[in-house]
Amino acid sequence: MAQLGERLRELRLRAGLSASEAGKRANVSRTMWADYEAGRRPNPTISTVAAMASALGVTLVELLEGVEVDTNL
Repeated sequence: MAQLGERLRELRLRAGLSASEAGKRANVSRTMWADYEAGRRPNPTISTVAAMASALGVTLVELLEGVEVDTNL
């Protein structure tokens, strides 16, 4: 299973977006987007994940498909 950051990067590259452009679309900074991709910012809020999915042109289900879930929250 993939981590959320890996899935974000995969879908961003598939969409042909830079981290800066994806961040603008999701209303987060390029640095924040890159930190999520690199796993330096664990556990984003559901609203942030929804905004990221929208920025990538996918549904939440498509974004989270195959993502490992941390059940120790």
